[in-house]
Amino acid sequence: MKKLINWICSFGGDKYIHSDAGELISWLSALLLGLLVKNYLLCALVGFILGLCAGAGKEIYDKKHGEKFDIQDMIFTMYGALKGSIAFYITTLIL
Repeated sequence: MKKLINWICSFGGDKYIHSDAGELISWLSALLLGLLVKNYLLCALVGFILGLCAGAGKEIYDKKHGEKFDIQDMIFTMYGALKGSIAFYITTLIL
């Protein structure tokens, strides 16, 4: 258990910001699309894709402005986008 905790704590705070941003973008875009389209699974999928696109766009922006393209940032953004999409879809099933 201690190894797991040390591994989780080894990531910088920036990674968790990427995760939260991916989750927010995914959930919010799925919610807004859900107001127009009643196929909530499709909305969740589109939200996930938009979360990934936002993360990729940020990394491309970083690369063009002298920073490195960080694959770990992309992984954390993808994880957040997945959480946001799943949270949206589960909410639609409950309500």
